[in-house]
Amino acid sequence: MDFNGEASELFEVSCYLAIAIAIAGLVFNSVLIIAIRGKKKEAVGGTVSHSKEGSKLPFSEHSISIDTCVCILAAASFLYGFFVILDNILYLAGRWYHLRNPAIATSLSCCGYLFFLGLFAANGLLSLERFWLIKYGEPLKRVAVVYLFLVMFQFWICIAVSFFLIHNFSDFDWYFLPFSMPGKNASTVSKALFITGLSFFALVVIGTTILYENTYFLAQEMVSTAKLQYQEFCESHTQRHPLESQVARATNEATEADEEMTGNHSSHHRLDRVTHQSTAQFRILVRCIFMSAGLLLFYVPVLACMVMRLFNLGVFGNRLQDVNQSVVVFFVFGFVPAIDVIWTPLLVLLFMEPQRKDVARWVVERFR
Repeated sequence: MDFNGEASELFEVSCYLAIAIAIAGLVFNSVLIIAIRGKKKEAVGGTVSHSKEGSKLPFSEHSISIDTCVCILAAASFLYGFFVILDNILYLAGRWYHLRNPAIATSLSCCGYLFFLGLFAANGLLSLERFWLIKYGEPLKRVAVVYLFLVMFQFWICIAVSFFLIHNFSDFDWYFLPFSMPGKNASTVSKALFITGLSFFALVVIGTTILYENTYFLAQEMVSTAKLQYQEFCESHTQRHPLESQVARATNEATEADEEMTGNHSSHHRLDRVTHQSTAQFRILVRCIFMSAGLLLFYVPVLACMVMRLFNLGVFGNRLQDVNQSVVVFFVFGFVPAIDVIWTPLLVLLFMEPQRKDVARWVVERFR
C-alpha cells in the first residue's frame, strides 16, 4: 500500500473493523456448525423432519438437507473469515512488504480465492436446494454438490494460474485487501485468466437470482393450487350435502362435519397438508433470499471496482495518484466484505427457527 498520513490511518481503521467483524463471525459460525451437526445424530432412519414448519420428506444417504446446506455455507464463511483476519493482521503488523516472495504472495492469493469462491458456491447450493425441494418435492442429491464445486474449482484454477504467472511481488495489487489481483504491470494473459475466474461470481449471482425467482413462483403456484383444490372440494361437498353443510356452518365446525358425514378424511388432510407444506417452504425460501442478499450487498460493488481498477476505469484511472479521491473507496471496501462473515450466521439464527432452537439448546447444555 502506498497510502500516507491520514489516508494510511483510515485504511488501518478499516483493517481493524474487518478483523473485529470477522472474529465475531467465526464465533457465530462455529457455534452454528457445532449445534447443527449435534442435531444431525438424531436424523436416523429413512425419514427426517428438518423443520417444524416443513413436512417429513423421503431422505437417504445420497441426499442433502437444508441443515447440511447451512453447515456448508457456515463452514465456507468461517474459512473466508479466517483468511480476512490473516490478511489484515499481516498488513497491520507491518509484515506485508516483508513477504516479498512471489510464492508466498501467490499462496495467500490462491487460498483466499478458494475460500471466496467456496462461499459463493455455498450460496448457490442453498438456492439450488430450495428450488429442487419445492419443484420436485424431494431433497437435493449429493452428486449435485459435487458437480457444483467441481465447476467452482475450474474457475479457481484460472485465478490460481493467473497468480502463478506473476513473478514479482510488485505486480500484485492488494488495494482491495483481502482481495488480491494482478497489478497494472502484470501480463495480459494473467489479467485475462483472472477475469475468467472472476466471472464465476457473476454466474453465481445471476444463477442464484434466477433460481430464487423460479422457486418463488413455484411456491406461489403450489399454495394457490392447494387452496383452489380445497375450495373445489368444499364446494363439491356443499352441492352434495347442502343440509349438512348449513348445519356445519351454523355450528362453525365445517371441517369436522365434513369428515364425519362423508368419511373422506384423506382428501381434507392431504389438501391441508399440501397447503401447510407449501406455505412453510415459501417462508423458508424468503429467509434464504435474505441470507443470499449478502452476495449483492457486500461483494458485487467490490468486484465491480476490482474490474474497474484492472482496466483503469473511472476513479481507478490516472486520477488514482490523487489518494484523496480513492481512499474512501478503499476504506469502505476494506471491511464491508467482512460483514458477510457474521451476516450469514446471524440471519440463520434470526430467520430459521429450527436452527435457532438447535443453537439455543446447545448453548444451554454447555453453559448451564
